[in-house]
Amino acid sequence: MKLTYSSVKNISKRDKINKSQKGQTFSKIDRIILSKLLTSTNSFEKTY
Repeated sequence: MKLTYSSVKNISKRDKINKSQKGQTFSKIDRIILSKLLTSTNSFEKTY
């Protein structure tokens, strides 16, 4: 398969979209985990 400039651009665009979507879902999960950690341990909240 011959890669042209446009196909490379499309791949990088798709990769950026995938990364941003993954980042959003990860941040949501991280927030849930962090909030659970903060509520479960008061000592963690004090040090943070």
